[in-house]
Amino acid sequence: VESYDWLISSMPLPDIVSCLIYPPPPIKKATEKLRWTKGYMVSIGFNKIINTKGLWNYIYDEEILASRIYFPHLKTPKNVPSGKSSLQAEIYFSNKSKLDKTEREILDNTVEAVIKTGICNREDIEFSDIRFEEYANIIFNSDIYESRKVIIDYLNSIGIRTIGRFGKWDYLWSDQAFMDGYREIGEIYDTIK
Repeated sequence: VESYDWLISSMPLPDIVSCLIYPPPPIKKATEKLRWTKGYMVSIGFNKIINTKGLWNYIYDEEILASRIYFPHLKTPKNVPSGKSSLQAEIYFSNKSKLDKTEREILDNTVEAVIKTGICNREDIEFSDIRFEEYANIIFNSDIYESRKVIIDYLNSIGIRTIGRFGKWDYLWSDQAFMDGYREIGEIYDTIK
């Protein structure tokens, strides 16, 4: 048990509500209505510069698990060692479903897709890696606006201010999430000084 005057949390709303000892039934119900995607991020490092036309590419193929790939070396060459390149593939699924593949199967499917689509040859791949994220993206279903308002209003009423993409349960870019936290801290500071 911890005491506080104000608590600022960037935790995802479902996680912070689960930390409360006795959340009121309407808050629990609103939390159950929130939807999001979970995701696997597959990173592939290449032993040479891979030429590609776009920073982001979307994949529309039911046999390929990844829905989007990103080339960090195109953002800045400082993202990779000199003379090398990389990509990150994103595989998403709903928090209400399970992916019927193992991490190895997901990784293998992604590597084979990158080769099959002509992005690279097998010998161009220096390494591959897979990571899981419990919270990838927020799903904007019909319940989102009322549910997040009910939860955030309740948390504010008990001195918890939420910040960031998953604290505000909104589609915020990294810089927007940072500025959101900055504003919340400023507002609290202004009320206590």
